Amino acid sequence: MPYVDDRWMPETGWNELDDHWARRYAPWRFRGDLTGELSSLNRDETKETLVSLGSDLASVLRDGWVYWNLAEHLKIAELAEPTRLDGVAGWVVDRMGAFDMQSAQKAEGEGGPPSPTNSRPFRGVLNYLLAKLGDVKEFLGRAAQAFGALLRRVAEGTTTGVTVGIEAPWPTFSLGFQADVSLEPFVQEALQLFQRQLSKFTV
Repeated sequence: MPYVDDRWMPETGWNELDDHWARRYAPWRFRGDLTGELSSLNRDETKETLVSLGSDLASVLRDGWVYWNLAEHLKIAELAEPTRLDGVAGWVVDRMGAFDMQSAQKAEGEGGPPSPTNSRPFRGVLNYLLAKLGDVKEFLGRAAQAFGALLRRVAEGTTTGVTVGIEAPWPTFSLGFQADVSLEPFVQEALQLFQRQLSKFTV
């Protein structure tokens, strides 16, 4: 995670995913071109899709926060405890399991962390976490693209233009927009629902 066979999946709650989650229209979860994917939705569908995007963003930000903190722990250990690096790397993988992160339970060949039999597990685990952070940043870029398309769609006919920007100097993240005129109540409600889902980012 977050990508399994080119599809993003959350690290936690894997076994609790319900049919509603699986049915939600969310092309940003898949690697590939988003162009035109969101243009056929009506306004009500677009509002519902914004809610799904907010929920997914909260989930991937949570995953990224854990990856980043564990990677920082390894980098600090490299300076402070250079003779115990392999043991620290094992502790980090154990912590991933304690957080119920599904990738920690997978074999190395299936997307899991390096196995203890590797010659340099510390470096392997660090590179593994950094690669996961790369996946998170890729997802955030696609999410920003989807957010812009959805916002323009839901505000269609009410503004003369919408500009969307993303900032992700990890571990912080911001997603903003600017419209040429004030947004109508329907659009404001859609954005409030999106923000409500995004605020559910928890570890």
